[in-house]
Amino acid sequence: MEMDYSIHEVKHIIACLYWHSHFHTNNFK
Repeated sequence: MEMDYSIHEVKHIIACLYWHSHFHTNNFK
């Protein structure tokens, strides 16, 4: 359960960072 939670949190953080970086780079706002 702990591992799953950790993976879920990490994935969410990575996705958020990736999206932000991508959007920032492409300036798709």
